[in-house]
Amino acid sequence: MKIGEKDENLTTKDIARMAGVSQPTVSRVLNDSPNVKPGTKKKVMDIINKLGYTPNQLARSMVLGKTFNIGLVLADITNPFYSELAKSVIDRAKQSRYNVLLCNTDNNEDTMEMYLNYLMQKRVDGIIFASVSTKSIRVQHLVESQFPCILCNRRLESEKENFIVSENTKGAYIAVKHLINLGHKEIAYISGSSDFSTAVERREGYCKALEEAGYAIDRSLVLQGRFKEENAYTAAKQLIALKKRPSAIFCSNDLMALAAINAIFDSGLKVPDDIAIVGYDDINVASYRTVNLTTVAQRKEEMGIKAVDHLLSIIEKGQPTIPIQEYLEPKLIIRKTCGFYLKR
Repeated sequence: MKIGEKDENLTTKDIARMAGVSQPTVSRVLNDSPNVKPGTKKKVMDIINKLGYTPNQLARSMVLGKTFNIGLVLADITNPFYSELAKSVIDRAKQSRYNVLLCNTDNNEDTMEMYLNYLMQKRVDGIIFASVSTKSIRVQHLVESQFPCILCNRRLESEKENFIVSENTKGAYIAVKHLINLGHKEIAYISGSSDFSTAVERREGYCKALEEAGYAIDRSLVLQGRFKEENAYTAAKQLIALKKRPSAIFCSNDLMALAAINAIFDSGLKVPDDIAIVGYDDINVASYRTVNLTTVAQRKEEMGIKAVDHLLSIIEKGQPTIPIQEYLEPKLIIRKTCGFYLKR
């Protein structure tokens, strides 16, 4: 067979013969082993690329004892935060020749249970949980069983799990502190469900900022949005209808912030002139000129990349002696919805 011709039945033995190396050397090149000289690796890869060779995944799995599949469990794929996070996970996994099985739970524990059974049946090598309730018994059991998994974005009430999350309390604190510095005193909060660490921690940051400024926590200004657009829209309408409506609203994610903006506009009011808005996540649409949402960025791309890197390390080397527990520094992104530029 000549180089340049494609043969669907091509094997690593054929590649080895053409490159003048051993078959194990070809396998090491395909698995990106560091124990191959750069010149040899280039020679083998040049032949592979010219012939369009694709390794047999089943054979590779049988030899290495892995399926090269990992699970990614999300809360709500319609929320841009999760779709953007998923892209970073998939892109990073692809670099290591892993496939990602995407599961959308819609924040439902029964759906989570169904997908976990599915992932186990597929014999995934590990799972990234981008959404988990703080008291999820099934995920807690996985952690205790030492199955390769890592939590990102949300975490359990446990000291044993591997996770990489935003410093949510700090992120909410700097958001509300910014509103206070702009002169706002009646600051409302549209929260996510208290079943999730993100909602609990962001509420803590909201309360901390108000208490430090000497403001009492007005429970009538704290409403449940459940991280959903429709709930946040209803909550914003309720806040607008108050006899003494708030001058600013902090929302526990950007999706709810966008819904609150719609509610304000639909009520004949303006953002930020009548009510300022701050969100959390910094989804891509937040930077659009027609939106210009002030928000807290939680570095979702870095979160996704690190989640994959940590998980693959666990798959290859086993569980670390000390759990991986990493907090990413949040950053306040000041745009137009908070009213900052009205003060200039």
